[in-house]
Amino acid sequence: MLAGLRGDARRDGFFALWTRKEAVVKAMGASLAANIGRIEFAPDGAGHLASLDGDRSRTRGWFVLGLDVEPGYVAALATARPFRGLQHFIWSGSRPAPDPIAETARKV
Repeated sequence: MLAGLRGDARRDGFFALWTRKEAVVKAMGASLAANIGRIEFAPDGAGHLASLDGDRSRTRGWFVLGLDVEPGYVAALATARPFRGLQHFIWSGSRPAPDPIAETARKV
């Protein structure tokens, strides 16, 4: 998958692949060091989970999604359960979002 890439594309591909693998291991609730090699992705570049422990049938029902984040960062979400939607919030850093508990306390 990475062998055909050069320069920045190879670096970016490595981090995208690593992040997806890490997301799957965390979703499994397993140790990263002991399990990162159990996960294979299809060489299509789209991030499709190909196999777990070399068994393609074990990937049924898994969803791995690369998230669109700021340049220079990579993020992924993995789940073994279907989901209906995903909300993605951008943290600006300049103004924190209001704290709903604090807002409720002020109104009482």
